[in-house]
Amino acid sequence: MITEAASFIGVGGDRKTRVSDVVAQLWGYRRQEQSDDAFKKDVERLCKRISDESADDVEQTGLIRLAANGCPTYYYWSDADSQLDFIEKFTITTPRAFALNFLKQHVAAILPKSLFSQLDEDFLLAERKLKYQGINLSDILDFSPFGLSMPGGNDSAPVFDTDAVNVVFEAIVKQQNITFSYDSIHSGYSGDLLISPQKLRFLSGQIQVLGLVHADQRLKHFALRKMQNVVSVTDTDFIAVKLTDYQHQRKLVIRCHGWVKDILTESQQGTQWQVSKVNATVWQLSAQIVMPKHFQSDNDDCFYIANYLSMFADSLQVLEPASVKQEMQRRIRKQASLYDAGTSVAEALTVLTNSPLEIANPVKEC
Repeated sequence: MITEAASFIGVGGDRKTRVSDVVAQLWGYRRQEQSDDAFKKDVERLCKRISDESADDVEQTGLIRLAANGCPTYYYWSDADSQLDFIEKFTITTPRAFALNFLKQHVAAILPKSLFSQLDEDFLLAERKLKYQGINLSDILDFSPFGLSMPGGNDSAPVFDTDAVNVVFEAIVKQQNITFSYDSIHSGYSGDLLISPQKLRFLSGQIQVLGLVHADQRLKHFALRKMQNVVSVTDTDFIAVKLTDYQHQRKLVIRCHGWVKDILTESQQGTQWQVSKVNATVWQLSAQIVMPKHFQSDNDDCFYIANYLSMFADSLQVLEPASVKQEMQRRIRKQASLYDAGTSVAEALTVLTNSPLEIANPVKEC
C-alpha cells in the first residue's frame, strides 16, 4: 500500500494531492472488518510516515506536507527523483518475497513483536508479489522438520505465548532478569523463579529459554509454554554467563547407513567430520561436538542430541561418547519393551510414566 500511495501523489506543487483522494485510491485495501474512519486514519498516518521518512526540511525535497487549520491536507513530491528513490526502497524481488513469506509462516513464533511488527510492510509486499505472480509458497515448499507433512495451505506459524516471547527477548537485549511461575519434574524448579535469561532457543519443537537460576546459580532450559506470568524485573543484578563454561567438547563417533551419512555431514551438528567406508552401504563418521553440561551435575546433557539422532532409528549406531551411547541404549530398551507383544498395558504405562524422570537423570561420561 505504501508504494501505491507514493506513486499516486503528484510531483510538484501544481500537482499536489489531497489526502481524501489518496484514501479513495487505496480504498480497495480496506479490510472487511475495518471501519471507514479507521481506514482513513491509517492512510493519513501512512502519508505522514512517507513524508517523515523522505522529506528534507532544509533542502525542501521529498514528500512535502501542506496542512492548515480548517483546510484539507495536501501532499506533493518535490521532484520525480525523490519519489522514485522512495518507491525503490519498497521494491521487492521474487527471492526476497520467498524469504520473507517463509519467515512469516515458519519463524514468526520465536520473533518478538518489537521486531516482527517492523516487518509488516515487508510481509505485505512479499505476499502481494507472490500473489501477483500466482505463486503459493505452500504449494512449492513444505517445511516439515519433524517428518510430518504440514496441512495444505497452512499459512500460520505455531501458536505460542507471544507476550512471553516479547518479555524474554527484551530482557535478554537489555540484560534484565525475569520472574515467572513454573511446573517442573525437577526438584526445586517448581513455583516462582528468578533467572537471568541468556538465550531463546527453538529445540525439539519447543521454544526454550536458557537462563541462569539465581537460587542455585545453575544454567537450565525452561519451556516457554510452561512459563506463566513472565515479568521483567530491574531490582536485581543481571548475571551474564560464559556459555563455554557450561559445555563439554566431545568426540562423536557413529556407524550408519549412507543416507544418514549425507545428512549428518551436511548438517551443523558437528565440526571436523571424518568419514570412512565400512562396507558398500555402511560408513563410520567422527566429529567434534559441543555437549551442554546437565544443570544438576557436570555430566553431559544428552537429551537434545539423542532426540535428533533417534529419528534415524536403526540406520544409525552411536559408538562414542559413552554418555550418548548409553542414553540411546536406554531408549532402545524402553522402546523394545513398549512394542513387545508380551508387555502388558500396565507395564507399558509404567514405562511411559517413568520416561521423563529417567531422561532427567543424566548418564555419567565414562
